[in-house]
Amino acid sequence: LSTVDLFVCTHDYTPAPSLDPEGIEIPLKAGDVIPLITKLSSGWCKGKTPSGSKGYFPSTFGKVYKCKVTDLPSVLGPGYFPPPTSSADSAPLLNEPQKEFEPPPPKFSTDDFKDLSDAQREDIFINEVLNMRNTEQSYSSTLEAFLNSFIADVSKNDSDFKRMLTDDPAIVTLFELYTQIHTSSSRFCSSLTTFQANHSNRSSDTSFQLSTAFGEFAGSLLMTSQYISTFSEALSSMNKKARKLARYLRKAPLPLNLSLEQFLSLPQKQTDVYHYTFSKLLALNLPKYNNSLTAIMDSISKIYISTDKQETEIELLKIQSQFIGNPPIFKSGRKLILEGDLFRVSEDGKEKQYKFHLFSDALIYSRMLTLDSFKFTRALKLSSSTLNDIPDRFGSNDLNCFEVVFEERKFKIRAHNKATKEAWVSNIQHQIRLCRARRTSSTISASDLPSGNVAAAAINNSAKFVKTKLDDVDMEKLGPRGKVIVKLITETAYVTQNLSMLNKHVSTPLHIMSKGATGARDNFYTDAKKKGFLSQGASILNGALEQRKLNAQKVALNTKDMANFFSTMESLNLAAEALLNTLVNAGQTEKWGENTAVGNILLENITNYRMEKSLQLYATCLAPASHTLSSGNFTTFVSGLESLLGMKTLPQHLKGIFSDVKERLRVMKELLALTPPTHTDYGRLSLATKAYADMIGRVDGELENQKNYTKLLEIQGNMVKTGLVGDAFLDKLEQGS
Repeated sequence: LSTVDLFVCTHDYTPAPSLDPEGIEIPLKAGDVIPLITKLSSGWCKGKTPSGSKGYFPSTFGKVYKCKVTDLPSVLGPGYFPPPTSSADSAPLLNEPQKEFEPPPPKFSTDDFKDLSDAQREDIFINEVLNMRNTEQSYSSTLEAFLNSFIADVSKNDSDFKRMLTDDPAIVTLFELYTQIHTSSSRFCSSLTTFQANHSNRSSDTSFQLSTAFGEFAGSLLMTSQYISTFSEALSSMNKKARKLARYLRKAPLPLNLSLEQFLSLPQKQTDVYHYTFSKLLALNLPKYNNSLTAIMDSISKIYISTDKQETEIELLKIQSQFIGNPPIFKSGRKLILEGDLFRVSEDGKEKQYKFHLFSDALIYSRMLTLDSFKFTRALKLSSSTLNDIPDRFGSNDLNCFEVVFEERKFKIRAHNKATKEAWVSNIQHQIRLCRARRTSSTISASDLPSGNVAAAAINNSAKFVKTKLDDVDMEKLGPRGKVIVKLITETAYVTQNLSMLNKHVSTPLHIMSKGATGARDNFYTDAKKKGFLSQGASILNGALEQRKLNAQKVALNTKDMANFFSTMESLNLAAEALLNTLVNAGQTEKWGENTAVGNILLENITNYRMEKSLQLYATCLAPASHTLSSGNFTTFVSGLESLLGMKTLPQHLKGIFSDVKERLRVMKELLALTPPTHTDYGRLSLATKAYADMIGRVDGELENQKNYTKLLEIQGNMVKTGLVGDAFLDKLEQGS
């Protein structure tokens, strides 16, 4: 084995007494480094202590690292891993930044052949090239077998299943890259065959011909790097179609007794062959080939870097395969930090054990069906969560408990013991800090704002607006009605800024993205469009994957519900801006006195901008629009908004429009209570308050109706993921059913 799994302990662990010699547990101390013998799916590990004892211990008390066998003497030496600090709030050892991945060194060096003559090295070089020709021919033939049997058949698009595969941007791009890898391999194999024939005929230009072939192959190897970069996303899409894919493969089995995963992994496996062969050719040190061989080794290093990045994502896919219904566990850039069994404590004190997975961006807990099978329950987004410690109170249910607050809801969690609690608390707290740091340092920001947090900037802008307009107002001298009117204006200013932010950074970019791809490359570099595309840039096949993403987004966005979403967002924004300006003008005209009348302004705002119709239409389209934005085609777009939306998530901001209107009604009722019946504004203000209350009541009724449709969308999503139905399942259903 080239690597060994090492368990680095971050907290002390004292096992309970046991009389079972086969299940003996071993104690741990912070800073221990233990070579692992095995890791069980139950969350326990078996390892060997520095003293030579073998036994079991819980994996929640540290982190597993990969270590090269050659590095074991130094790693297992004293003091290599210092114990963590005692503060539970500090970042534990397992979250120390990892060194950047370094590609494996060449298998050979020039010293291996330094005692050979030039002629001997030339002979070895030629023999290796001829052997490589045979290996490459076998590799190319295997690729061709898969192309002719699977990819060619799927590309016929003569069934719903085949169209489902070819409609997926990641899968079809992977197939296209696979095809180009085969073309490159065939071309290289042909060049080697020509070299073999010319070498046998003693042609004089063989060295130039071979060097040229190596140079061309160095460039084509970068296609393999792009292939591997797309691999995990395509594999995730295939996993979601696993049942239908298995049914198809039973009817049309693959050749050569290889599985689908083995065929798709061929380019990665072949990279090891290239690394061995070309490092040997370079070590033979023939100057006429060194430049092209160096270029090939550079390309191979890039392939290994891409492969290392994919290993984390493949680990997520393996975790996702343990869940029933394929929930959204896989996410590009996500990393597993910690996993284990904890108790979820309900408000009435009842406990239920769940499987918890702490990722770099979310805490997910799931119901345990078997030891390695789970049903997804809930995901708590760390960037929008806070962590509260719960002190131990003996005689209560608060022993070894902590609390995660997400979307104004508290989730009380209990660990098995104090050390386990400390491990989870410190890791969750550290990941929350990292998520918020990533959010504030995001490169995506509003063009007219210096900070990345547009939600906070919206509050600041509304405060600046109110301060500018009310600069000459002495709040101490205002009467009760004047103060409430100022409060109404302040609230309206905040709502206006919030709606403007959603229009600028959500509605408008989505509307532009609904136009689709109109050119080969120009769609990938404008500010309004770039948020919806993959982060790799437009380098993959001149932007093929990004363009397919864009076209998939176009199809999803060109629906009646999304059209209503765009129009209502714009009309609500216009209504809020008009109301704000009119209220400010009225207050300035009356010098913010008690005679300031706002009732008619509020009534006209409802009528002129058809607020009730807009709100009801918005309530109708919100569920399908949110469902569209939660699909995989918009993952990059939505994640790019994290730095713009502050502590709230996008669904919270979209639903917040209704709570903003209710807050306005509350302030209006407060103003009405301070307005005497003899006041000139009383009648119109009463009508406006009643109109707002009736409007909100009817909108709430529409939102209640939409709950059924939201539930149907969830059912459809689960059925699509398990392969039971297609995406058009709800097309025949009425939204209110």
